[in-house]
Amino acid sequence: MPRGGRRNRTPGKNYTNRTDLQAQPVRTAPARTYGDATRHREAQQAMPLAQQPPVPTVSPAPASPSPAPEIPLGGLYDPSMRSDESVTAGLDMSPAGVTERDKLIALYRRFPNDDLRRLIERMS
Repeated sequence: MPRGGRRNRTPGKNYTNRTDLQAQPVRTAPARTYGDATRHREAQQAMPLAQQPPVPTVSPAPASPSPAPEIPLGGLYDPSMRSDESVTAGLDMSPAGVTERDKLIALYRRFPNDDLRRLIERMS
């Protein structure tokens, strides 16, 4: 397949310049050290960024409201609905051998409080 060479064009017709090569305005970020902003500005002037096409604005489709499932929740001061279940039930066991107690100890070291301390003592 031949490449290059003479191109056919319409005589007398002016061709428009490419618009995708227009550069963005030079912008600099706040400098961390002295001279950074100047270096950024000079770098953008030496090799300008290509103009980005405008981002189309699309209005979001109206969401159809879906009813939330009704979950029975007790009050803050109501008695427990699972009195026969431990408060630590459902904590996962790590494959590395970390126990529930170890997790609670790590939590206690980060956020010390009496409730966590009592829970750790009961697990001993």
